[in-house]
Amino acid sequence: MPKRHKFRAIASLAKLGDPFAQVDEVIGRLKLENAESRFLEWKSTPPFGPAVALSTKYRVVKAALAFANTDGGFIVFGIEPSGKWVGFTKPELEQTDPAMLVELINGCVLPEVVGLNYTTFQYNKRWFAILHAPPSQSVPHVTTKDVIDVQPTGKKICLNKGAVYCRYGAKCDLATAAQFARMIEKRTAYVKSEMLRRIKSVEIPQLLVGSPRPSASPTVLRISPGAASGATPVRITRDRNEATGVVMYEELDAAIFEEINNVIATNNLLSPAKDFVFDEKVYYRIYAERQHVEDVEDQQRRLAQVAIIKFYAPMVYWLTKLSPQSIAGLMQAIPLTSKSPHVRMLCRLTTLFGNCAVEWMSDGLQKAWKTYGQKPDYYFAFKKMIADTSDDRRLAALQLSPRSRLEIPGENQPISVKDLLSRPKESANFLSRVCMRVFDGEMTLRSLSRTLDVISHGADVERLGPEVCALLPKN
Repeated sequence: MPKRHKFRAIASLAKLGDPFAQVDEVIGRLKLENAESRFLEWKSTPPFGPAVALSTKYRVVKAALAFANTDGGFIVFGIEPSGKWVGFTKPELEQTDPAMLVELINGCVLPEVVGLNYTTFQYNKRWFAILHAPPSQSVPHVTTKDVIDVQPTGKKICLNKGAVYCRYGAKCDLATAAQFARMIEKRTAYVKSEMLRRIKSVEIPQLLVGSPRPSASPTVLRISPGAASGATPVRITRDRNEATGVVMYEELDAAIFEEINNVIATNNLLSPAKDFVFDEKVYYRIYAERQHVEDVEDQQRRLAQVAIIKFYAPMVYWLTKLSPQSIAGLMQAIPLTSKSPHVRMLCRLTTLFGNCAVEWMSDGLQKAWKTYGQKPDYYFAFKKMIADTSDDRRLAALQLSPRSRLEIPGENQPISVKDLLSRPKESANFLSRVCMRVFDGEMTLRSLSRTLDVISHGADVERLGPEVCALLPKN
């Protein structure tokens, strides 16, 4: 019978935070591997040295980033492509300082890769080195600069700026859309777990009956991952102006509120044209935490454009952060000759902005469709909107009555539109909840999210109507 080895699979060892705590097992496992793989890469040269070319160094960087973005892995120095263990002399490896290796890798990537492990060992009187890159929680790691090796025979590109590398079999290559989705889901799951771990306690002052002020004796609310599904929901905010008078204090690491901006920054780095490279679910994840997105107009204008043109997703909140000039420009960028239902969102916006915007939209639709016998559904929907005599423009835009009731996920019974209109902050919380459900795969809730978007933020947009209308062209 063949000899059985006690070593764990290389895939299991690669996923450890510090596999060199069992260095003998790692070395034993590596000796059994007869080919490069998803978790293993061989290098015949040491990491540093006078004979090590620039392109060789950055192939190491590329491999380390690919392992970090995927499921971890080992780079073994001293093995030829054929699998022959040739090794080095000890002085050859002494030219490599582990700190230099970490600096080389993290000098061209954001966010930095943490937890890199490096060790050397002797085998058959020769010396070898191993670099281990664990699977990272901070994916995706994106390269931040171009690296070009100038040789007498010409230039060789070693690393491309704005690239995300992953491991596919025994090769490193650019991430696919599926890999991007997987990395974002992984990052989001990590953020959720960190949020629960970092919340220590939230002091809730006991409110005395008949008194607007809290008592001097606070109640302490502790939040844990095992909280019952029926527990009272708590909205966490860093803005004291959003406090309801009940939750008065929170203790969270500032990085929690920067996570969603990291996703947006990664998108901007991956797309020089500032297109949205992630899928629709990621957009909903961003919109669920829209109040934490950095207040940068160019960024919020692009998000609004992606929502209205590409995804037909909630976006009214972004308009409240834009200048009237940006809003008018966005409205004019949407082709009224399109049969896409996305134009319905523009119909709702013009209804919110008032008579002047309605006239602009009516004239535009008339010119675009007057010669067509079969007009798109939104053409007739817009006529119903502008014929609606509701006091609240949000009702006209949504074609709902105050008595209409909406099924909100997580609520015990339907809630009337009248109640939602009177409590926009609570409606905004429901909107965030629904967006998270869409991110988790409940795509049938997208329509509800667009409705709650108008209910929550429509009144703020109405106030911009006169300024926006003044900037629309006269037909």
